[in-house]
Amino acid sequence: MNTSPFSKNNSELYVIKSFKNLLSAIAICYQKSLLDNISFEKEIDGKSNKLENQIRNRLVDEYLEDPILGEELNLMLYTFTAEAAVIEKGKEKGYIDVKICISPISNINKKDFFVFECKNLDGESALNSEYIKEGIHRFVNEKYPTNLRRNGMLGFMVKSCDIEKNTGKINNLISKSGTNSEIIEVRNNTSILLTKTSILQGFDFSYVSNHQTLDKLKAFELHHLMLDYSQNIV
Repeated sequence: MNTSPFSKNNSELYVIKSFKNLLSAIAICYQKSLLDNISFEKEIDGKSNKLENQIRNRLVDEYLEDPILGEELNLMLYTFTAEAAVIEKGKEKGYIDVKICISPISNINKKDFFVFECKNLDGESALNSEYIKEGIHRFVNEKYPTNLRRNGMLGFMVKSCDIEKNTGKINNLISKSGTNSEIIEVRNNTSILLTKTSILQGFDFSYVSNHQTLDKLKAFELHHLMLDYSQNIV
């Protein structure tokens, strides 16, 4: 007999509410980082993932895990882990940019968590393609688990560009014909392209897309926050 006050439906509502709070908190932390005028070192060896990791690590370490901000933004129920391993049957399946667990309650498996994948963007097709192939596709093919039916992507704008227009370019890459296998799989498993949504007043660049896994067994939402750090790279 289940004596928990959390039914399956109540657990789902708890997850949805927690995720919405998380999205707005990330946007607030991003805005605060701009006010603090934090800076990042420009890449000199062509490895954009190093810049991506700089931004991710400071966002997590200095803001999302800050105890004062945590109290203010109701983040004390979350644990944040950067570059967390995905382990399946004792083997490392991949690495998650930001793994976010919420305090466990009945009917939520303690092994279930939110995943946020980070990708640099500059308004050009190469990084837009990577955003799909090495980002969205990892959720569609379940390299990253989506058991809670909602995860996120953080697009770090490392070069000034029209974010709305660039999001349209990402949608065009998903929807147009092409031969790349990862993009084709994303296209075939996308029911709604990146569509503008509102998570926080004063934050204009949040989007949501709807997908299903390759085996067609899980439908899920993917939330995209475009964070413009182009003026903070020195």
